[in-house]
Formats: sequence, structure tokens, C-alpha cells
Amino acid sequence: MKFKIDFDIEPLPSKINHKDALFFIGSCFAENIAAKLSDNKFNIYSNPNGIVFNPLSIFNSLAHICEDKNYDENALLQSDDMWYSFYHHSAIKAKIKEELLSKVKAINKEAKEALAQAKHLFITMGSAWVYEYLPHQEIVANCHKMPQTQFQKRLLSIIEIVEAFNAIYPKIKKLNPNINIMLTVSPVKYLRDGIIENNLSKSTLLLAVDAICKTHSLPYFPSYEIVNDELRDYRFYKDDMAHPSETAIQYVWERFVDTCMAEESKQLMQQLEEIRKAHHHRPFNVDSAKHQKFKKLFLQKAEDLQNKHPYLSLEAEISYFSV
Repeated sequence: MKFKIDFDIEPLPSKINHKDALFFIGSCFAENIAAKLSDNKFNIYSNPNGIVFNPLSIFNSLAHICEDKNYDENALLQSDDMWYSFYHHSAIKAKIKEELLSKVKAINKEAKEALAQAKHLFITMGSAWVYEYLPHQEIVANCHKMPQTQFQKRLLSIIEIVEAFNAIYPKIKKLNPNINIMLTVSPVKYLRDGIIENNLSKSTLLLAVDAICKTHSLPYFPSYEIVNDELRDYRFYKDDMAHPSETAIQYVWERFVDTCMAEESKQLMQQLEEIRKAHHHRPFNVDSAKHQKFKKLFLQKAEDLQNKHPYLSLEAEISYFSV
């Protein structure tokens, strides 16, 4: 008997290689895959503004990056003696307003350099529900626990999302004409919105992404479908029943590797896995001759791999095996 749906994923036209610079932006699920890539020594730049869920805020972040546009004081708010930005995650904060503006400006500059050099841009949309800050009548990326009376919650339309992407697409291509863009929809369920509301949101995103991909001939990676249709079981969710479990993330990661990764990088990842396991190995006796021989062996392997692939970053492993 067959208990799950298997489906083919269209291979990424331009496969990912360890030599490539990768730029991730969007929901927390984007962070999960970016972390997996980082563990495997890919050159990753992820979420300069912190985790962003709705597509309009994602595109707004990209517009500021591409145009090197600074955020002004209207983007800031003060709460509990700290300054925050409506367009950034709460982790990006400062005690002084000018310090936050300076920090955000530096982040924007660094992000622009990363986006200009990236071979691949991955955009992950999480929710089509947005919050408009009523005093400014603008959609924000983060409410920072401000009173709900200051915001209006609404569902984006498919047209709004498509038109917003159409506006940012030429700006991205102007900054980096050779960049490859892939879209995906996060499988994370936003249960605080409600089950029906979450499904309306995901449906809106899926239809908008489909229209965008067809218009611009862009690839789509079905992370949402893998979790909801291929795995399709709450055993693959964490206790909150909203976030995919580590097993689910690992499964999506393996599907991502199969369809998006160059063969050369797949083979290189196997060698890196051996070195990573050795790096995390904790012996009973660090001074034993056996352990010293073990470290010497993997020092040689790490140095050989670093010399053969100078774009890798194995400094931490080499330093550990050298001591």
C-alpha cells in the first residue's frame, strides 16, 4: 500500500555551487535552509532586516537595498527605552535613535554589496496578511507589540503582490543582471490568524507566486507542497503544530539538494560532512595518542580540501585540529 504522495520537482536550471554567493530573504523557513547551506560551507547572506513574513515588506526591503535608500525617522518607534524600526526584526535595535539609523544604514550597505555579488536570490513568502500602521498608512514588517488599535490588519490581493514584485524585479536586475531568482512559499502555519485565514493566506501566496514565475520565467521550489502534501502528517511538526520539525526540515533540505545542487557540490558536501563530524567529536581523553593521531589525520584532510577549494571557509576546523 502507498501512504504518501510522491511528486517530481523541476530541477533548478542554474544549479547551486559552492563557488556561488547566495542571498536569502523572507520567512523563518528561509533561515532554516540558509542555515543548512551555511553548515555545508556555502557562501550565505541571509535576511539583513531580520525575518520578514509578508511579500510587500520583503520587496520593500529589496527596494531599499537596490536603491541604497536610507530609512528615515518615520520608520522608527521607541518602546521600553529602546528604539526599533517598523521595517526590521526586533533583534535590530538601539538605545539611541541616531545609533539605530546608523546601524540600519550599515546593514543596507552591506546587503547591497551582497546582493550585487550574489549568483542566486531565494525569496520565501510566509503570509499574505499584513498590518498597516494607521498614523503613516503604510504596511510594516513588524508591529513590535505596539497597541493593535494603531494597526489595520488585512489580506493582500494577488494583484498587489504581483505588481509589487514587477516593480522590484527590474531594480534587482539593474543591480545584478546575472542573478538567478527562485521563489518559494513557507510551510509554516500561522495559526494565530486562524486555520481558515492561514489557508486563505497561503492560497493567495501560491497564486501570486505562480503568476510571478510564469511572467518572469522564474523557478519555484515547492517547500510548502513537500510538507503539506508529501509528508502530510502532524508528526512532522513541532509541538506548536505550526512549525515543521527538524525531521521535516531535513527532508525538505534533502529534496532541495537533489533538485538544486550541482553534482560537484553534492560530492564536496560528503567530504565536508566527514570533517564536520570529526570537528564535533568529543573524546574521553583529549591528550591520548589516539586522539592526537585522529586530529592530525583530519587536519590534513581539512587543509587539503581548503587548498583544493580556496572559496571554502574551513578556518574553524583547521584551528581545532591544529591545537
